[in-house]
Amino acid sequence: MSIGITTNIANLEALESRQAVVANNLANTSVPGFQKALFSISAARIPDRGSDIVQGFLPTGAIERSLQQGAIKVTGNPGDFAIHGNGFFQLKGPANQNLYTRNGEFHLNEANQLVNSDNLPVQGEGGPITVDPNLGELAVAVDGTVSQDGQQIAKLAIYEFENIDALKTYKGTTFQDTDEESRPRIIETPTVYQGQIEASNVSPMKEMISMIEITRAYELAQKMLQQSDELTEKTIQAVNS
Repeated sequence: MSIGITTNIANLEALESRQAVVANNLANTSVPGFQKALFSISAARIPDRGSDIVQGFLPTGAIERSLQQGAIKVTGNPGDFAIHGNGFFQLKGPANQNLYTRNGEFHLNEANQLVNSDNLPVQGEGGPITVDPNLGELAVAVDGTVSQDGQQIAKLAIYEFENIDALKTYKGTTFQDTDEESRPRIIETPTVYQGQIEASNVSPMKEMISMIEITRAYELAQKMLQQSDELTEKTIQAVNS
């Protein structure tokens, strides 16, 4: 296969991957705490067989997560919490694994435990947070202290990481350190506001512009692939004639 055809096929595959990333960002525009994915393209060298001469370059894609904070929206809901600045809420997964999220959209389950939308328990520094329904609504101070009727019952466990890139998506806006390489550490004085929620950091307008750019680039790559294929076919015919 010619270098031109190989390069253009790789280019089409990279554009398809980028399109999938942009489509997923758009689909999660309204999800609280969602962090958009960033797709970057680099070039991998194609060495000539048996030598160090570079024949060409193949485009390859890489995906990273944007850590930019989303806009903070005031909801007035006592079960909504927003972290201002660094930090992740800690959840306990179904296999007792530690999970982390920026999505502070919580509620109380039947056992009066504070949980997220998937009914995963929100963790305080001493474990799950259980509320006494007879003491009225819970209140959360800026430092994450949880109280009822003026008495402290827990403190939200807010974590930061030395190696945040080690966090992998568990589900939706929830992340897990499957390889135990993130080195989490609790934030002693976090900044948490009750009655607020962090919105997705996706800009729909920017993602739509990216989608248009991808479509145009894909059409151009298809034309170049067709031209490379036609040129290869003419070369073969000329050799065989």
